[in-house]
Amino acid sequence: MRILMRNTVFKTAALAGLFLCVLMLAGAFSGLTTSVHAVHAEDVDTQDELRQFVTEAVDAYYIEFLMKEHCDFEALIPEDGLPIPLETALPLLVPGISITDLSPESIQGLSTDEVKRLISTLGTIEEHPTFGPIVQQLFPDGIDIWASCTLPQPTSTFRDVFTEEEENWKSGSIYLFVMNDEKELLFHGDDEGLEGDVLEAIDEGDRDVGQLIVDEADDPMNNGIVKYCWDDPENLDDDIAEAENDSTIAPGDSLKVSYVIDPFSSLGVPGPSGSPGIILGSGIYPGPDPEFPECDGNGMADGGGDMEPMEPPMEPTEPMEPPMEPTEPMEPPMEPEPTSVSGGGCAITGGGDSTPRNDALNLLLMVSTLFLAVSFGNRAAGRRNAIRS
Repeated sequence: MRILMRNTVFKTAALAGLFLCVLMLAGAFSGLTTSVHAVHAEDVDTQDELRQFVTEAVDAYYIEFLMKEHCDFEALIPEDGLPIPLETALPLLVPGISITDLSPESIQGLSTDEVKRLISTLGTIEEHPTFGPIVQQLFPDGIDIWASCTLPQPTSTFRDVFTEEEENWKSGSIYLFVMNDEKELLFHGDDEGLEGDVLEAIDEGDRDVGQLIVDEADDPMNNGIVKYCWDDPENLDDDIAEAENDSTIAPGDSLKVSYVIDPFSSLGVPGPSGSPGIILGSGIYPGPDPEFPECDGNGMADGGGDMEPMEPPMEPTEPMEPPMEPTEPMEPPMEPEPTSVSGGGCAITGGGDSTPRNDALNLLLMVSTLFLAVSFGNRAAGRRNAIRS
């Protein structure tokens, strides 16, 4: 009887742990395909995180703020209506979408990804093999989705959006900036006083920083990545003194790696007609790079041309005695044991760069191990019962 109870408790606990692991595994795999965790400014350390951070900023402004709050896509429908009912056309155009009309209430109920799919489809519907000819007949000048929106002045609303939850969009040296293709700064997440200025700055490597950003956003050759010397807000030693009186000089000589993007290209739609192109970006300060020796972060313009050369150190009058050799060899340091976090029958091995995919694979291995454990326990219990009988 006791053996039976122990077996029952063991099976119940094992099945409960197995069920929990399966749920976690499903959640991990669904996260790989359908959801993306927000990357806040404090999380940005790598170029991949920088790209996601800037992309989420585009979504926050153009999808969550503009599309959901200031657009009425029903205004795009001609007064005479459409030859095909909208509730029939929408599922065919955007498979899986959960609306049958374009009312503001319906748009606000969509996820960010669904809105992006919808506007991307509307922006390219003229190329659709079935609906293209109909759309070209109804809209000979093409569909301008921005015609259904009340567009506020970006110089004010960028600040409203990106400072509403400032902890998400600024942390230390990580901040957002927005400019147009005329190099005018529309938003600067670190220095509001720069907004309205035209970015005409030459860095220590004789690079035109504003033009580099405009060129990369207009026609990305480096996947949106731009490198130049700039002022790191957290490095008090990288300031270029001349920049205080000459705005054409980059303010610092720390290496900055920025990711810049044309938000309309990212969304898959053309920008509003008649307005200058918009560029949204952010950057990290990875430290000195041998490929950019002038971006050394020491604040000495032109390799130190604005400072007095240092005198060579005095030679010692007597040679220094060699250091004493240790009498016994030092023991090598103990290797750290791998750590793990466990609970409820699921263990996740600790690692330096954990990703959802790695966690999912770890969980899959653990589920397999747990199946084997349950099977082994059942066999062992069966053997014990057979011996006792």
